[in-house]
Amino acid sequence: MGKIAVVFSGQGAQYIGMGQNLYKHSVKAKQIFEQADKIIPGLTEMCFNANKADLDNTQNTQPCLFTVNCAASAALDELNIKAQGTAGFSLGELSAAYFSGVYSFSEGLLLAKKRGEIMQEHAKKTEGCMAAVIGGKTQTIEELCLLTGNVFVVNYNSPDQTVISGTTKAVNTVSEILKKLEYRVIKLAVSGAFHSVFMQQAAKEFGEQLNDINLLSPTIPLYSNFTSYQYGLNIKELLTKQIYNPVLWMQTINNMVNDGFDTFIEAGAGKVLRGLIIKTAPQAKVFNTDNFEEIATAFN
Repeated sequence: MGKIAVVFSGQGAQYIGMGQNLYKHSVKAKQIFEQADKIIPGLTEMCFNANKADLDNTQNTQPCLFTVNCAASAALDELNIKAQGTAGFSLGELSAAYFSGVYSFSEGLLLAKKRGEIMQEHAKKTEGCMAAVIGGKTQTIEELCLLTGNVFVVNYNSPDQTVISGTTKAVNTVSEILKKLEYRVIKLAVSGAFHSVFMQQAAKEFGEQLNDINLLSPTIPLYSNFTSYQYGLNIKELLTKQIYNPVLWMQTINNMVNDGFDTFIEAGAGKVLRGLIIKTAPQAKVFNTDNFEEIATAFN
């Protein structure tokens, strides 16, 4: 058996009731939620019972997802499942940084809260959105974005899925052309043009928040969205740049496989990353922690 990696889901994976199974069945996961409620009162209630509009609001989504991700990693620890590496998709990279020991849970949660607030604020300045494109050639999508302007390919998710981000008008224009080319286009549950140049100022402001934290070197390999390779000493730079640059997820998974990882556990809400990893590395074994009993049985 090769190495185990824990990967953390990002914004768009949220759903009402996320983390509830972990809360009920894992003592350590419940402790994470209780700790989160002391820092942000009502956060657990938001995860379990909020209406969709409130949960999809970026300033709520990010701290909620961070908490669910960390609760999932706590459940893995309770089951004595150890990882030799980690990565996170977009917001999930904050969870991966916590998991690898870069900062404490409380520091990470406050960062996620601030990141969500900053990105929500800047999302309001540009009427923007994101959409997943399934099928076809990535080069064709990139060329269409370049010709249209104000829209960019920002997530390289798997061999047959990319994500575009930009002004709503530009994303809609490219989406209609792609649909005519028989590409499948799905609008994402996010509130702004994330991972694009429209978030450059947001990234700068988030970087200022990182100045107040003593960022420690990862205790296990932590892979970067921005480079798709392991972190070096430039932790602040990588956590900042990923906000306004593409997520190189497919490349990250391929690099992790090349580094000997053959088992991936998606920690957090839903099974979005599981599907992307299977398409990118069909030989890999992939699990998720949405259900505590399932992961306990799989690693029994």
